[in-house]
Amino acid sequence: MTLKSILEKQRKFSDIFFDSKKFTDQEREQMTKSFALELHSEVSDLVSSINFRDHHQDKKMPDRTKILYESVDVLRYLMAIMNVWEINAGEFKEAFDDKDAYLHFRHTLSQKKWDGRPVAVLDMDDVLAEFRRSFFEWLSVSKGVNISFDCPEYYAASAAHDLGHNTEQLYKDFIAERNLRNIPMTPAAAVFTQELKERGYWVQILTARPDDNPLCLFDTARWLQESGIYFDDVAFSGEKFRWIIQSQFAGHVAFCVDDSPKHAAEFASHGLKTFSPILPYNNSLFRQEGVIMIENLLQIIDNL
Repeated sequence: MTLKSILEKQRKFSDIFFDSKKFTDQEREQMTKSFALELHSEVSDLVSSINFRDHHQDKKMPDRTKILYESVDVLRYLMAIMNVWEINAGEFKEAFDDKDAYLHFRHTLSQKKWDGRPVAVLDMDDVLAEFRRSFFEWLSVSKGVNISFDCPEYYAASAAHDLGHNTEQLYKDFIAERNLRNIPMTPAAAVFTQELKERGYWVQILTARPDDNPLCLFDTARWLQESGIYFDDVAFSGEKFRWIIQSQFAGHVAFCVDDSPKHAAEFASHGLKTFSPILPYNNSLFRQEGVIMIENLLQIIDNL
């Protein structure tokens, strides 16, 4: 029996009561609520098959048969929810593989423990990965939106808006098409991070990418695993300086590298040694005290 056949069997049973293919999104939401409540009930029944009340003195034999059939009920309600939203076996398998790879990735990183080494905090996009150039190329090929790389706005929101597009939605579409997996590494990024490792730095990647977007989270992890870039850990935060001062690394950051005018200026204004690559949208950083502008990552090595 395959996952596809299980989904088909569950759909055949559900079709006795309703035709989910004709549901509106509101009806799908309501049915999901109902199935989720039933699922909760089945999970409770499953737990009742074992001794889950640790404070009770009387113990019973775990009921393996009940565990088996309650597990079937739990699975059937999950399958019913998937059918309501037209999630097929291929999508589920891909999502399962994404999640499995990420869980192994996260476990591997969790085994590393900071030992007091000086910390290098590195941004990801347009420091280690050529996100903006890849995004603009995708806009041109997929959306017919041609924007010069010299545009002084990071996402070129004004230009995109003038052409009838919402930049936030374009960014989501870029992620949804799994483009984060294929962004080229910036020149010398692997050599640079390996050099930091050899010099005894803890390499902390700190990105403002949205980790509440599952595809962004999983594809970022996959890219990092396959890139050849050395790093000890990765974190996601839109408020990077706040993340640093609330982390175990507070007071131990040797330097930061960030292309964002907001983040680089904030680091520098709080006394953190900061490097930033020279890019069309961050010219204001030339006037920011404490920010060292660089043409490539290997220039940082000469300034450590």
